Amino acid sequence: MKIFIVTIYNSLNAGAYLQAYALSAFLKRLGFEACFLKTKARKPFLRSMVSIMRSVMRFRFKEACFQLTKLWNFWKAVRRFTTCSLSATSERDVFVFGSDEIWNISRKDIRDYPVLYGEGIPRGYWASYAPTINNTSLEDLKANRGFVESLNKFDKISVRDKHSQDCLSVVTKKDVS
Repeated sequence: MKIFIVTIYNSLNAGAYLQAYALSAFLKRLGFEACFLKTKARKPFLRSMVSIMRSVMRFRFKEACFQLTKLWNFWKAVRRFTTCSLSATSERDVFVFGSDEIWNISRKDIRDYPVLYGEGIPRGYWASYAPTINNTSLEDLKANRGFVESLNKFDKISVRDKHSQDCLSVVTKKDVS
């Protein structure tokens, strides 16, 4: 059985990377074939290059060198992940959404990528593993119909905090653990 992990695996955030790595390693240890779905939700190379150029323009060469080293090490680490495109999916597959802030729709860089909550993904079996809405309000959730409609397609929803559990239980009318 193939499991597609829908998360932000390529964020230059060590915590996000480690959460993605742990989930993938756990699924593989259970004997599943797991890969990260390419969502294009982060562009760490572009952001890093802009930051490096700013440092160079300010004559902060030591800072630029540190950022370049960090980016190089990050790319080496991300290459360890097995990734796959949406075209490789089917309705027989399992999709695990999470963890991290992939449902924090109060952030534009999350809201602009509805694939993180299921839009455009074949139905299959959908489950979430420890995502959070962070500081997104109940009103913001209710106002985003696409988000709520997508969550209502989930077979199982689990989240990592009480605020997410309370709000998502209200908007989906599902048992959120």
